[in-house]
Amino acid sequence: KLDSSGHTVWIRDFSQPINPASPFPNSFGGLAVRNGRIFIQELQGPPSSGAGGNYFPAIIVMDTSGQILNTTYYNTQYLGFNMIGCFRAATTGAWFIYNISTGMSSHVFFLKTDSIGNWDLTAHSPELEYLSRVELKQICTLSDSTFLAFSNGISINFNQFPEYIACAKFND
Repeated sequence: KLDSSGHTVWIRDFSQPINPASPFPNSFGGLAVRNGRIFIQELQGPPSSGAGGNYFPAIIVMDTSGQILNTTYYNTQYLGFNMIGCFRAATTGAWFIYNISTGMSSHVFFLKTDSIGNWDLTAHSPELEYLSRVELKQICTLSDSTFLAFSNGISINFNQFPEYIACAKFND
C-alpha cells in the first residue's frame, strides 16, 4: 500500500502457498475494495490454463492496514479453470468471476461472497455458457445497484469473429 505521495505504507508478501495442500505457486486474478476490506482473487493450479488437474481457487480478505482477516480456499478438478477477475458487490462482499473450459465448451460463472469472503449461496449467480470460448468483455454497475455483464462467444475453431454475443443483468 502506498500513501498519496507514493511512499510505502505496508507490503504483504504472498510468496508462500495460500493453500499448503497445493504444490503450485500463487497466481492473482483481481481485487475489489468494499467497506475497508480488500478482496483478493487467487488461484493455484497447473501452469497451463488448459491442463487438467487439481485447481485451488482462494479468496483472501484483508483490511486496509494489510492484516489478513480470512482466507477461504477450495479444491476443484476441471480440464481448464481460470480466473477472470472480481468487483465489489452492491451490498456486501464482492463478486468473483471464473471460467471453466471443458474442451468443447466454455462456462463463465459469477460467485458472490459475504463480508469475510465465504461464498454467498443465496445470491443469484449468473452463468454464461457457449459451445465455444467465452470472452467476458465488460461489467457495468447501474444506478439501481444491479450489474450488466457483456460477453462474446468465439468459435471453438478459433474464428476471429464472435459467434454469440450475450448481455446478462443481475443483482446482489
